[in-house]
Amino acid sequence: MAILPLLNTARPAVVPIGHDPSASAQRLVQAKVRPCVTAPWMFKNPAIFPDCIQCGFETAAIIAHKIGVIFPADGADGTSANGVFVDNLAIPSGRVTAIVGGSGSGKSSLLGLLTGLRENDVVAAEGDAPSQLLLNVGDGAVDLLAGGQPRPGDLGFVFQDSQLIKRLAARRNARLATVMAAPRKGAKRAADLMRGLGLAGNEGKLAERLSGGQAQRIAVVRALAIDPHILVCDEPTSSLDEHTGRIVLETLGEWA
Repeated sequence: MAILPLLNTARPAVVPIGHDPSASAQRLVQAKVRPCVTAPWMFKNPAIFPDCIQCGFETAAIIAHKIGVIFPADGADGTSANGVFVDNLAIPSGRVTAIVGGSGSGKSSLLGLLTGLRENDVVAAEGDAPSQLLLNVGDGAVDLLAGGQPRPGDLGFVFQDSQLIKRLAARRNARLATVMAAPRKGAKRAADLMRGLGLAGNEGKLAERLSGGQAQRIAVVRALAIDPHILVCDEPTSSLDEHTGRIVLETLGEWA
């Protein structure tokens, strides 16, 4: 499955997306989603995710209960705070789920929280069910709050900033994650993905000489080449034109 902030809108939501690889991002959001959450998730607004998607762990990729991340609103005395709080959330496996919200509403913070890139700052109240953050990565639950760690290749990430190594060629950046996670099949898969995303002929170009759109596509290739159980994409089409963005979304949908 994949989760991604797909589009900036004024109404935050977590939504599962049906597979329609011919649709653009805008059409996917408007026509193919079933809203699960309409409440903003910033503390200042205030922030609570109600029950989102009802499914057992065998069909959920991520289950979260009473977790959050807090940071000072003004960066000074810490007397006021912003952040993200998840009450109950189950993200289903085998599909694409989009996190939709306005700029600054906490989409990236939520992604980091759900995948362990941001440390949880919230403890469930006494008498409530304990805080929980579980990832279903194929061999059972990985409990991130108990110190569990996914194996290399279980999670794939596409960051807002492509996070390429500038002095490495595009080909080597695309294969970087496969060195640890999928050394046998990763190189061929990366090469096939580069061709499919219109990057043929750019394999030897240094990352620092790639355009923003090319770099973003290399980041998508790097994440997909390991064939992860869960793929997290932070606005993966933000630097792309509509046609190229549609190709990337098709690729993500086919993988999921």
